[in-house]
Amino acid sequence: MHELGVLRHIVMTVAKSAKENNIGEIKHITLEVGDESSYVPHYLEKLFPVALRFHPELGSPELKLIHTKGRKLQIKEFGY
Repeated sequence: MHELGVLRHIVMTVAKSAKENNIGEIKHITLEVGDESSYVPHYLEKLFPVALRFHPELGSPELKLIHTKGRKLQIKEFGY
């Protein structure tokens, strides 16, 4: 499951950005997931708590998925 690897990278990116901008707890992370990407939304949702274990400083943000056309997977936004 490559979903865990990409989620760990996403969480790391959000944690780095939060630290650089003096942001504390993150409320949500929104991802755009293309319907032709190789990522399975169900697995992204299921593995998200595992990826968060590596960055407890983020708190317990909610994962929000936006389904789009195409092959992309990107961070749309994160709220704090």
